[in-house]
Amino acid sequence: MEFLSSLKNNQSQRLFVIRAFCKYLYHEGYVKFELGTFLEGVRSPQREKIPSVYTAQEIEQIGNAINRSSYNGRRNYAIFLLASRLGLRVSDIIRLRFSDVDWDKNIIRIVQWKTKRENILPLLSDIGNAIIDYLQAERPTTGDDHIFVSSRPPYTRICRDTVWSAMQEAIRASGVNVRRRHHGIHAMRHSLATELLENGTPLPIISSALGHASTASTSNYLKVDMNRLRSILLQPPPVPNDFYLQKVTMFASD
Repeated sequence: MEFLSSLKNNQSQRLFVIRAFCKYLYHEGYVKFELGTFLEGVRSPQREKIPSVYTAQEIEQIGNAINRSSYNGRRNYAIFLLASRLGLRVSDIIRLRFSDVDWDKNIIRIVQWKTKRENILPLLSDIGNAIIDYLQAERPTTGDDHIFVSSRPPYTRICRDTVWSAMQEAIRASGVNVRRRHHGIHAMRHSLATELLENGTPLPIISSALGHASTASTSNYLKVDMNRLRSILLQPPPVPNDFYLQKVTMFASD
């Protein structure tokens, strides 16, 4: 444990190796106890993840690549808009019910699956039109009250895999380069938050729109606001020309 505490890099990897070694010693009979249990309370720091984002142009390109006249195209387009324009999580999209949409007040009112918190979002005209288009021209007749249902019997609510597959197909068709970037539906949520930040939207408003419990969660998106980070860069002080020519430095020995 003292050795692990002294590590600065690859701590989690070495912890895994040591646990495996302790298990080996026990199963081979070299020790009488499973020494790895003493390491259960050791937690290595998790590396911060940089969210994957797409530009507004790339988002538009992906949306345009969804063929609404094709099989399930209208459904996939409406789902894409909910994710990219409102930042809804996939767990909330697949659970969206007719009772969640207030057409008179033009709002969507949901209780988020992840946080269990209520969130009220505007029913934007393009999203409303896309949902209506799907309901009128594509959605099968069923007693299920979820808006988005499967295209095959028994016509129940769609699953995560269906949404994921639709997003992959749209991205491939769009030609957008996804190299070293996540390319799931959640990336649309990250992209929306980043765009709002770049447009100067206050953090509490973004938190409210995304349904975060606090601005601490939303702060994760600040890591990709490169323009704002560049604006607060500090210029290092100039180094005198004779600095590297000094014969005696703080590193020199007596």
